Amino acid sequence: MKINKFGTVILTEGPVRVEGWNYSREPEDPVDATDEQLLLEFAIPWAQERLRKATNGAVLDVMQRRIGLGK
Repeated sequence: MKINKFGTVILTEGPVRVEGWNYSREPEDPVDATDEQLLLEFAIPWAQERLRKATNGAVLDVMQRRIGLGK
């Protein structure tokens, strides 16, 4: 799957909502997988990585403030 434009994935107790994504399937994508399944296979690790980077940045910011190097 090729992502042309990122969108939103909303996780709730109900069904997962996938909105605003612009993508195209590629020949190597499984034919029996739905578009939502393919998007989630990409979006979940992408979101995990962004969350990890944001968390690490916040921790570093707090550490710098505590030792007096921050703003």
